[in-house]
Amino acid sequence: MNWAAVAAALLALLLPSAGSAREVVLPLHVDNAFLLQLLEQQVYTAPDGRADVWRDAGDCSEIILSQPEVGSAAALVRVSSQFAAKLGAGVGRWCLGVTNWHGRVDVLMQPNIHPTLPVVEFRVIDSHLFNEKGERTLTGTIWDWFKARVHPRLESVRVDLYGPLTELKLFLPLVLASSDVARSQQLIESLRIRTVIPTPGGLRVEVALDVPELPSDPIGPPAPVPTLTAEEVERWQETLESWDGFITFLVKRAGKDVQTLELQRALGEILLEARYDLVEALRPSQPEGDDPVRPLFLKTWKRLAPLLRETSIGLPGEDAVRYVSLVTAGDALAALDELGPGFGLHISNDGLRRLARMVEPFAPDPTAHGSEVDPELRRLMGFGDPLPVPTHRPTPVAEPDLEAEEVIDEEILEDEPTPGVLEPLSRFLWPAAYAAEPFANDVARLDRWVPKRDELDDYLPLVRTVLRGAAQQTKAEKKLPQQWHGLFSNMVLSTAWKESCWRQFIRKGKGIETIRSSAGALGIMQINARVWRGLYDVEALRDDISYNARAGTEILYHYMIDYAVRKKEHEQPGGIDNLARATYSAYNAGPGRLSRYRQGKGHAIDRAYWDMYAQVKAGNELAVASCFGV
Repeated sequence: MNWAAVAAALLALLLPSAGSAREVVLPLHVDNAFLLQLLEQQVYTAPDGRADVWRDAGDCSEIILSQPEVGSAAALVRVSSQFAAKLGAGVGRWCLGVTNWHGRVDVLMQPNIHPTLPVVEFRVIDSHLFNEKGERTLTGTIWDWFKARVHPRLESVRVDLYGPLTELKLFLPLVLASSDVARSQQLIESLRIRTVIPTPGGLRVEVALDVPELPSDPIGPPAPVPTLTAEEVERWQETLESWDGFITFLVKRAGKDVQTLELQRALGEILLEARYDLVEALRPSQPEGDDPVRPLFLKTWKRLAPLLRETSIGLPGEDAVRYVSLVTAGDALAALDELGPGFGLHISNDGLRRLARMVEPFAPDPTAHGSEVDPELRRLMGFGDPLPVPTHRPTPVAEPDLEAEEVIDEEILEDEPTPGVLEPLSRFLWPAAYAAEPFANDVARLDRWVPKRDELDDYLPLVRTVLRGAAQQTKAEKKLPQQWHGLFSNMVLSTAWKESCWRQFIRKGKGIETIRSSAGALGIMQINARVWRGLYDVEALRDDISYNARAGTEILYHYMIDYAVRKKEHEQPGGIDNLARATYSAYNAGPGRLSRYRQGKGHAIDRAYWDMYAQVKAGNELAVASCFGV
């Protein structure tokens, strides 16, 4: 394929008919750990990571470097190594007058851009030798002999950026819309390395792109965006689903390479926030614009790019370069977007695939988005092994279009309940201690049961048993500290109250359906199938109240321990109960809303939840009957 022609066809809108070009500078970061790897690969290649810089034929004289370190000093790159040197005269089979030196050599190097290639080279500016006591050593002729051999060897190291720049040239045509062949060709060809600047952490390589100014002639107000057809809306939603596949792939790939639990948690948080944003974008309203992924990408990228840079530190050279390529391409997209809407950014599925394959070239389809439980994703998120799915599944039910916060109406209450016939769920749900509960053997009645008022005295205690059992199971499996056991159980009961009024099913017309919000949240704990895709079995969330309760308690535990406790919400005014309030704020709207309950007088949803939590804490959990008009 002629990539230049493709680029030209897609990018011409970036260029005016005449006028000056604007230089856009993209930072490309090469950290010290990566520079050290290049040194080890290109210079320190002898056994045990040595650099055998020089040795004469008779082995009477030699210079060996070892244990390299890379840092910075006075806006230069500093390479420090241990050295061992000896100098002697060979006479026949003998070495006469041999003198040995040991110590450390510090070499200060200036990085420069190759005049014609996308390569960073180095020139030695200064160097010093220190003996084992840290004192300056070697001067005069011997020092000149040492420098003449060591300097050229260290100057041979190269940072080849051909790969990242090539990836960028192939990626840009997939995300920028244009139509003028000649001008687009000009833009692509302007891509170059502008300069390289040493920093305390490594090198900042500035990649430049000449973007011509847009025409300044007034063109009047934009034309109204026509209403999308049903087919266009469907494509719009498919594109958003592909975005979810892409960000999940990228987080999982980076999760394999991260070095710390803290980075792993941060990646998981970014994925959850991206999915909460996706849920908002997928709400059943009229879409605006023709590229729903672009704002999601730009919002997520600001948080993800620093983590990807950090993830690359310490990776093998080839893997590190792939992350450099990925981050540079994403940064390019963000930088061009800041130039304004006239540049026609559009992130297609092909663009997402190209971006993902920068870090894993042979991935089958990094935008694929299935609904199966993904054990690898659960481990990355800190959830452990998948929850067991009951082998004896309830009868599948349909999915209604009903808001979760909606109060149940009189027509539903007057309909007859339909209790199911199912083996006791206690065998699946909770330990033996809970099997002794008075209601445990009758829990199966909750399958497809939509109670009316005179059945609430039976229905609500059974639901309480399910919720308490789910809480108990989670506390035991996760080893929740005893000091928070009571709070956690109260939190589970009050969350189910606020989310669904303790309902898994509702009656709609003559049928029974799983309660579901317009955003796709399912069942008694309102688990959003899009946010938690890959972590839970969607059919079990929809059909089985016990599985839904277990999933909800696990999510609550995650937000409580990994967010509320870790960020010390219980040390805020209000004390330990803040853990419940903060956890619910995150549960309701994502980890970024953890402190929502503390903002001003609090969000209306958080205030309503606090009232329910207070009643549960006081032992009045069956006051949930008020949802049913009792």
